[in-house]
Amino acid sequence: MFPFYVDAHQAGAVLEFMMMMMMFIVWFTSLLTGSRC
Repeated sequence: MFPFYVDAHQAGAVLEFMMMMMMFIVWFTSLLTGSRC
């Protein structure tokens, strides 16, 4: 429809994906440190 709407939607999807990856990395690192200790 509108270019800026598509850009905003894609930016939101990328931001959500980045946040999900950050949460996964934090959870993975905490799991490794927890099992290590």
